[in-house]
Amino acid sequence: ARSAAGMVQDNKLQYTTSNAYTVLVDEETHGKRKKPTTPTVTSAENSPRQNHSEKKLRASSKELRKMAKEKKSNQNALTIDSGPSMTTVAAVSSGYMMMSIMVVVLNKQCFDTLKQFPYPLVTTWFQMLVALICMKLTNMIQDIMGWNYLPPFATFNTKDLLTCLPISMAFIAMISTGNLCLSFVQVSFFQIAKSVHIIFSLLISSLLFNEKHTKLVSFWAVMVTVGWVMSSSGEPTEKFSLAGLLWGLVSSLMVALYPIVLKRAMKTQMPKWHLIANNTFLSLVLLIPVIACSSEWPGVTMSQALYSGSFWGLMVLTAVAGFVLNISAMANVHYTTPLSHMVAGSCKGMVQTLLGVIFLGDTVTMLGFLGMVVCMTACFGYSLACHNEQKALQKMRKEFQEALMADGGEKKKAK
Repeated sequence: ARSAAGMVQDNKLQYTTSNAYTVLVDEETHGKRKKPTTPTVTSAENSPRQNHSEKKLRASSKELRKMAKEKKSNQNALTIDSGPSMTTVAAVSSGYMMMSIMVVVLNKQCFDTLKQFPYPLVTTWFQMLVALICMKLTNMIQDIMGWNYLPPFATFNTKDLLTCLPISMAFIAMISTGNLCLSFVQVSFFQIAKSVHIIFSLLISSLLFNEKHTKLVSFWAVMVTVGWVMSSSGEPTEKFSLAGLLWGLVSSLMVALYPIVLKRAMKTQMPKWHLIANNTFLSLVLLIPVIACSSEWPGVTMSQALYSGSFWGLMVLTAVAGFVLNISAMANVHYTTPLSHMVAGSCKGMVQTLLGVIFLGDTVTMLGFLGMVVCMTACFGYSLACHNEQKALQKMRKEFQEALMADGGEKKKAK
């Protein structure tokens, strides 16, 4: 205050002028007291000293704000990169695999019971319609009970729909190409052609989105594919078609592209609940022309299953299970990577086959059994490699944080 305003000499008191307060200093007792007052004008000879001090104060304040901003950005960088714990990842992946196996069993039961309704596209469309209705009912129950766990139901505005359009297009292409492949080949050959989705996921994430994986993670991911091909090759394949092979490869490409596009859409500010609703609504709309161009619609209108109560009961049950599976799959993609989601799907297929052998009496060949062993071993190796990679990243973050703190301490000492 003395350097800012100068001193007015007096026998007992000195008056120091500042912008908001006047400080009265008693030279004999050195006591201080403050009272609000209006700014006073200093003499002309003290103005240069006051201006110089105010400039220094402004410069110091600016520097402090800059340091606070840098510290906040560094903290944000550390918190953004901190991934989920391994316990969370294991719980989400296990829940996804269990729910997926349950949906497969229900769908198998549904199609075995309702063999007179072999229309997968129409069945998928109905399941998505039920899923959208379930979301609306969930929001209505939340409003009635006064809960606040989920955001309101989606309004389907243009911005959100355009964000979800690539996801819906990849989903429709995945379903359409898969059915086209099945129309040319048997189920066993379809599994072989579709098993390269992990390879496509590696290539797409690396080439298009610059997402790098360690060599060990990539190796085990490729071995999962090798085990899947061996397991599927153990089944008899009497019918080969080049068109079926090509459509199977395109289907694998779409299967790999779908979680990658979904993962990128999750990084936007749209709530996950709205993302599911918009994606389901767009898929319903886009699937209508696909059904119209297929040969399913004439058979649907003439099917006698439409007049059966058990048919609609099974359809609704599988649709609700598919809705829960959709939420668990989105959670799995959110907490893991698209590649890990693909590996979890392959592991689920092997577990599903093994459960069929144990509980349902299904038979497998020796080559198929060896393929299951290779695939399950590769899944375990992939999980271990991802765990080690996560530990290495956490170690790097810790070292980076310690370096930032040490650098801040050196700057403070220098000042």
